Amino acid sequence: MINTKIFLLAVVALATIFYLWGLGRADIVTDESSYATRAIGLVDFDFGIEQPTPWQWVDEIPWWMRLSFHDHPPLVFWLQHWSIRLFGENPIAIRIPSALAGIASVILLYFIGKRLYSPTVGALSALLFAVTTNHVWISRIGLQESILIAFILASTAAFLKGLERPRWLPLSGALLGFSFLVKYIALILIPIFLTILAVRHHSYLKNFYFLFSVFLFLIVASPVIVYNIQLARNFGHFDFQISLLLGQDVPAWQSRPGQEVLGSYANRITNFIPWLVQSNSPYFLILAALGLATILWRALGRRFRENMPLVIIFLWLLPFLVFIGPAPRFLAILTPWLALAAGYALAATGYSQILKNLRIAEGRAAAIIVLLIAAIEGLYAYNSVIALDPISSKPWAYSHLRRQAHSWGFNELNAYLDETMIGKMPDPAITFEFPFAQEILKRARATGQAKGLEAVPWGIVYDGNINLSAQLWVFLRRITYQGWPIADAETFRRGGGQEFWQEAGVKTVLFIAATDRVLKDRPRLPSPDADSMEAELRQRGEVPREIKNARGEIAFRVYEFSLE
Repeated sequence: MINTKIFLLAVVALATIFYLWGLGRADIVTDESSYATRAIGLVDFDFGIEQPTPWQWVDEIPWWMRLSFHDHPPLVFWLQHWSIRLFGENPIAIRIPSALAGIASVILLYFIGKRLYSPTVGALSALLFAVTTNHVWISRIGLQESILIAFILASTAAFLKGLERPRWLPLSGALLGFSFLVKYIALILIPIFLTILAVRHHSYLKNFYFLFSVFLFLIVASPVIVYNIQLARNFGHFDFQISLLLGQDVPAWQSRPGQEVLGSYANRITNFIPWLVQSNSPYFLILAALGLATILWRALGRRFRENMPLVIIFLWLLPFLVFIGPAPRFLAILTPWLALAAGYALAATGYSQILKNLRIAEGRAAAIIVLLIAAIEGLYAYNSVIALDPISSKPWAYSHLRRQAHSWGFNELNAYLDETMIGKMPDPAITFEFPFAQEILKRARATGQAKGLEAVPWGIVYDGNINLSAQLWVFLRRITYQGWPIADAETFRRGGGQEFWQEAGVKTVLFIAATDRVLKDRPRLPSPDADSMEAELRQRGEVPREIKNARGEIAFRVYEFSLE
C-alpha cells in the first residue's frame, strides 16, 4: 500500500519541475501575446484592426471600462499584470500564473479522486495529470485555461464536499465566480452541479447554503456583470463573447477568427477525435478510454452512485466542447477528467489478480507498472513541449502541440532589442491617435525624462510576414507603451512610412529580416518588401548582425542604416 502523502508530495515536485523548468524557452506565438500585451498596463487595446475595442470608441476611458476587457473577463489580465510588475516584461512573467495554477490543479485532482473513489485513485490520477502532454503544455503557456482549470477543480472539490456538508457549497459558489472571471466557459459547471444535485440531493436546491452560494457567485462575478450592463447601455450590445452567443450584430466585430477556424458544428463533430488525438499522447487516451468504459459499465450496474458524478461531467462536457469548438486549449478542460478516468483504470482494472496468478509480488509489480506508464507519458510530454528538439515523429513520440512550444528565435530577437534600447527613449516618439494612447505616451516620456534616458532618433522596420502574435509581443507593444516608431516593411516602403519618419525626425533605422527558420503566418509566400530591402542593403555593403535561436540557427539578420 502506497503512502499517499509522500506519493502526492513527489507528484507535486515532479509537476513543479515539468511546469517551471525552462519556462521562458518557447516563443510567444499564440494568443498569449494579446493577453500579455494588454496586461502590461491593463489596457484593452492590442492593435486589433478587425476587432477594435471600446477604448477606441471614446475620448475618455470611463471607470467601468476598466472592470473587464472586450473579449475576455479580467482575472488573468490582472494576475499577469502583477507578475509582470514583479518579474518584468518577459515570457517567464507571463507564464508563472499558469504554471502555479497547473501545480495547484494536480493537488486538487488528487482530492477530487480521493473523494469520488479512493486515495489510490486520487494519487494515480494526479500523477498522470501532472505529466500528461496537454496539461504540461497549458501550464507552460500564458493562456487562460490553466488558471481556469485550477478554479474549476477547486469549485468542484468544494461542491463534492458540500454534498456531504452543505456549508461547503458557498465556497464552491465563490470559486465558480472566480472561474467565471477567468473565462465564461466555466459556466458549464452550473448544469453539471445542478444535475448532480437533482440526482443525489434535490432538496439542497432550497437549502440556505446553496442559495448563499448563488449570492457569492454573483458578488464575485459582479465586475463583468457591471461591465456588460454599462456596455449595453452605452453601445447597445454586450461584450464580444456574449454578443456572439446571443447573436447580436455588432458592426465593429464582424471578424471572428477563432470561430472561423473551427468551422461548422459538423466539422467540429467530425474532427473532435482527430483534434483530441493531436492534443494528447495516444497512450494516455487509450488508458483514459479504458477507464471511461469501466466507469460507464459500473455506473450502469450496481455502482451507479459512486460513478455517477464523473459520468455526468462527461455527458455535459463532450457536447459543450463541440459547441465552443474542440481547439487544443479548450480540450485542456477535458484533461483532468480524462486523467481521473485513467487513474481509475490503473486502480480498478483487476491487474492485481493477474499478478497473484503469476505469483508476482503485487505491491512491487504494481508500482513498476505505474511508474513505467508515468515515465512513458512524461517522456512524451517532454518531447512535445519542453525539449529543444523533439526526437522521432508524430504522433507516437510527440504531439501536434510541438509547433506552439517551439523556440523559433523571437525570444532572442526580443532580448537583443531590450539590450539595444536599454537606457534609451525614442525621439521622436510616435503612437496612435487615440486619446488613451496619447496619454500613455505622455506618461512614458515623463518617466523616461525623470530617469535620464537618452533620447535617440531611431525607428524599427521588420518583415511583416512573421507570426502575428510574435509581431505583437516583440514589436507592436513598444509603440503603445514606449512610442518607438515601428512599421513592417510593406508599410515602410509602400505605405508612406519612410516619408513620414523622415519628416518626423527619424534618422536611424534598424531593419530586421527573418530567415526561413522563423515561424511565418504565410510560409509559402515571399516577403517582397522585406526581401527587396535586404537585397538593397547587401548591395550597399551593409553587414548585418545575426540573431540565432536557441539551437544556434540564424533566425534574424539586423541591419542598421541612415535615413539622412
